[in-house]
Amino acid sequence: MCRLSGRGGSPRGFTLVELLVVIAIIGILIALLLPAVQAAREAARRAQCANNMKQLGLAMHNYVDATKVLPNGCLMVINNGGSDYPTHIRPWSVAILPYLEQTGISGQYNLGLPADTNITFWHWPLGTTAVKTNAALGSTVISTYVCPSAPGGGSGRTIDASLAGADLAIVKGTVAQLGRLYSGTLSFPMAPMDYTSFHGIGGPDGGNFGEVAWPPGNPYRPSDDDQYGALVCAIYNNFPPFAGLGQMAETAGLEQITDGTSNTLLLAERVGGPDLYSKGGVRLDLTPLGYPPAKVAAINGGGWINPLNGVGTLYGSAYVVTTANITDDGPCAINCTNMTYRNMYSFHPGGVNLLLADGSVRFISETMDPFIVGSLFTRSNREPFALP
Repeated sequence: MCRLSGRGGSPRGFTLVELLVVIAIIGILIALLLPAVQAAREAARRAQCANNMKQLGLAMHNYVDATKVLPNGCLMVINNGGSDYPTHIRPWSVAILPYLEQTGISGQYNLGLPADTNITFWHWPLGTTAVKTNAALGSTVISTYVCPSAPGGGSGRTIDASLAGADLAIVKGTVAQLGRLYSGTLSFPMAPMDYTSFHGIGGPDGGNFGEVAWPPGNPYRPSDDDQYGALVCAIYNNFPPFAGLGQMAETAGLEQITDGTSNTLLLAERVGGPDLYSKGGVRLDLTPLGYPPAKVAAINGGGWINPLNGVGTLYGSAYVVTTANITDDGPCAINCTNMTYRNMYSFHPGGVNLLLADGSVRFISETMDPFIVGSLFTRSNREPFALP
């Protein structure tokens, strides 16, 4: 009888080398797939952000249907109250609440009064309790006002904001002039707002983005009279002693957007408040300069109830923004900082979402031609251009 020689039929296990090879292959596959997964998630967040802006555009157009004009970026009315001057101030983000399916908030908000937990900053009597009621609503997170790519989400960025009248000088512009009107402390709880209006662009004057958008010799280089956008910041001054405030009294309708509604900006992303950021999502800490978070939050207009939301003119910033130059004008308009008056800003790689006056949403590159960017901000400057 013949017998088969050799080992039995038991299975052979993996060697250590083979196991290491398999682990290495799995690691490589994960390394290849992870960026794709992250990119897909960011694409979904960017799409949701764009959908938020479309909802805001619909609310804006419903507002126009009801009132025949667009809301002011910021509306301020300085009243003559004898020896006092009670002021009403509100941003566009409050004005459109009734058209944004936010009846729970809009039904409680008195649109004829400002928001301030201390009541007295805008010189209203202590008995005007609706001022404090308005302010309390500001802690409510409104999902349509929050970009899902923003660090901290909605509730994670809610803060108690406050500032004194003298602090307005940090912002510059018309807002800085208001500092001499008010004393005491303005305070309000602030849930985030990641979309902002700019009521125009700083005209070319040698130091800001307008100088880059319309360099000397450009035939469309605007004057001070035609730099304004669609959502203007209006000041109705009914108190003669402050007639030199540089007041404006203006509200724009769609018919005044003679550059075309598809070529004119309504809103842009300015994401990240109350924190301040520079390029690449680098967070800036201003506390060593004496700007605590509550003050920064109030000044920077990063909340939907913030009365300073919507007052911004685009002046640009440096390409490399630091705590030392964060309030300086400069040649960059997109993604160099989210400081008010300075930039559009997002956490989407490469650019920002914009809402145009026709209700459409476009994503524009942070390297877009400055002339096109500047032209989007004007409503009646007749610049010829086409968005890519």
